[in-house]
Amino acid sequence: MSERTPRALDRRAFVRCTGAVAGLFALGGAAAIAGRSDAVRPPGAQDEARLLSLCTRCDRCRSACPTDVIAPAVLEDGLVSIRTPKLDFTLGWCDFCGACARACPTGALSDEAGRAFEFEGLPGRTFHETDAVIGRAAVNRDRCIIWRGQSTCTACSQACPYEAILLDEAGRPTVDERRCNGCGVCEHSCPSSRLLSYDGGSARGIEIAPVHGERPKE
Repeated sequence: MSERTPRALDRRAFVRCTGAVAGLFALGGAAAIAGRSDAVRPPGAQDEARLLSLCTRCDRCRSACPTDVIAPAVLEDGLVSIRTPKLDFTLGWCDFCGACARACPTGALSDEAGRAFEFEGLPGRTFHETDAVIGRAAVNRDRCIIWRGQSTCTACSQACPYEAILLDEAGRPTVDERRCNGCGVCEHSCPSSRLLSYDGGSARGIEIAPVHGERPKE
């Protein structure tokens, strides 16, 4: 019987590893490449295909952001998305200042704004119909401490600059989607991840989900 050489062992290990990787891709590779679809992008990046084709991962948008809400996407967001910009509302919120788009050297973040409009009864509170509508808030009743009946809290409704977070007759938060542009102030201010730390998980009582070029509802 011939003695196994280190070279032969290395070759067999490589073959096994290659087979394992191929198996993983056969089972879930497409998901690993595409990643999650819940990454909220900065204003002007709602065309996902355009962002991924033009972004060079230079990080200039993150450096330019005055509220520090921009973070690099990670593996869980998909292989093709790694280090592209996303908004992390645990770090800050978006004030739609346009600094990220102005800093972008490739046009991956568009500085072209849609038509501005004002909410009825809220003069001066404006956002853009297309590029600047980056997401919509949704109440997570399993994590919201009011909906769980554990405490009273009005942090999200008080923080919202567009009065999009309303309280029902029981003092529980609800979202008026017509007024919400996904700025993330509500999610950033929500204390549930801290108050419910004993319960595990990092989800908050109100969170922003992305929209892609969707206009506010009439």
